[in-house]
Amino acid sequence: MCANTISMHSTPIKKQYRVLPLRRTTRDMDNSPPLKLPPGLRNRIYDLALRRGEPILLRWCRRQKRLVHNSMRLRTFRHLRALPNTCKQTRSESLQLFYAINTFEIALYSCKSNEVCRVVDTFSKAIGRSNIPALTKVVLDVGSFSAWTHSPVQEAIRRLRPMVLATPRLSLTIRGECRLMIHWTDHRGVIVELDIRDLASSCDVAIVKLDDVYRLLTRRLALRRASAVMSALREIRALQQWAEMA
Repeated sequence: MCANTISMHSTPIKKQYRVLPLRRTTRDMDNSPPLKLPPGLRNRIYDLALRRGEPILLRWCRRQKRLVHNSMRLRTFRHLRALPNTCKQTRSESLQLFYAINTFEIALYSCKSNEVCRVVDTFSKAIGRSNIPALTKVVLDVGSFSAWTHSPVQEAIRRLRPMVLATPRLSLTIRGECRLMIHWTDHRGVIVELDIRDLASSCDVAIVKLDDVYRLLTRRLALRRASAVMSALREIRALQQWAEMA
């Protein structure tokens, strides 16, 4: 083959294309089929997509130093937050509904006593100042009352009290358990819930409930379980005295 002959099997020259960034305009949002639906129908769709049948459990991760969802349900929680992140209008319409129709449960038993303030402040910051009025129910789960002291709970109440006063429909409760186990396989206990809006009277109800349990256990000579009830009574009475003085 002559040297001046051009081979037909030479490598083709690849064209270099520049990828332009995708820009979303208001015209694209106006032409979106879901946003053309009536507002009532859109709210119904948001309710079906964002409502959770059980409380959204948040726990403190010491390694990441932030609040995370329960690891077994993390994928479901991300799915719930996927709809508000589609566009600005959908986010403004559905994000407050997400906080209004769901119950958020903060596991204070997953953190140390000196981390309670950081956990509460992190939760308030994650919700956002504009979304705090949309909250309807928040539960602070302290685990076992006998294993906790009243001072971290007081600090959590002090941090959350402005949120409660700014949101009239917010139900903020402290939930604890007085465990009555004899063996490690026995998980029976008495659940106590304290309403932060009326802390003194809810402590009265809890004291009467635990006092009846204490008398029953003393009558049956279950002294080990009765001592656990007595320690929980001491913590709730101290919390009641603090609420009456505050």
